Amino acid sequence: MVLVLANPDLLMDEVRRTQPDVLDQGVTTDYLVGATVAIGAVVVIWCVAACVLAALAMRGRGWARVLLLVSASVAGGICLLGTLVAPPLVVGVPATAIAVVALLRREVSAWFAAQDRARRA
Repeated sequence: MVLVLANPDLLMDEVRRTQPDVLDQGVTTDYLVGATVAIGAVVVIWCVAACVLAALAMRGRGWARVLLLVSASVAGGICLLGTLVAPPLVVGVPATAIAVVALLRREVSAWFAAQDRARRA
């Protein structure tokens, strides 16, 4: 986001090089910069929220585990679909799959159940 904001011409040069048809459709520099920053902001907020959920899950909060599981699943789906447009997003698919599998392990469920019982006692 910082690079795009600092040098929007770099973004436009790349768009001209890779997808010249987009510019023929009336897409402007302001639109591309705005869209890039907006998407980047959503990703940053999502990452911060996932970090907070992970910290809460490590403290034994089962609801945080569930939300983290949903977040990782959605992120994996977005990465998988995104590979159709940007193949490097395939890197996120196994990373999110590992997170989902780890959160669903029997031992993890037992640990969260024990944390819940201890909190109620």
